[in-house]
Amino acid sequence: MINDNKKGFNYYLSITLGIIGVCFSIYMVIYSTYVDKKIKKECLKFTIGYIVEVQYIRSKEYGYYYYYFNNQRYYDVSHNNKKEYFKFKVGQRYLVQFCAQDPDKNILYIEKQIPESIKEEPKNCWDKIPF
Repeated sequence: MINDNKKGFNYYLSITLGIIGVCFSIYMVIYSTYVDKKIKKECLKFTIGYIVEVQYIRSKEYGYYYYYFNNQRYYDVSHNNKKEYFKFKVGQRYLVQFCAQDPDKNILYIEKQIPESIKEEPKNCWDKIPF
């Protein structure tokens, strides 16, 4: 009798934790979509992102990068969802859009590689895409 109650409790606990996990995952997808849309709409600062590391996790490509704003370095990672056409390369420079009010919120555009003619970003970054 005790074992049956324990099995029932474990079953309901695993179901409850699974539901919580699914709800959290849905929340994160909705939140990240909201943040991306907000950055694209309201945050009109652009700079150069420098790829420092590329990792493959479960056959997905991730590019680790940094960028500067107000003499401070910010780090982030981006998932490459356009892997058929573009690949992250260590040492390459890509366009990063970010919020001046909250520079940790940013988007790296893997399809927008910084041309060699642009040596560095201006001190206050760009207000529009420079190329």
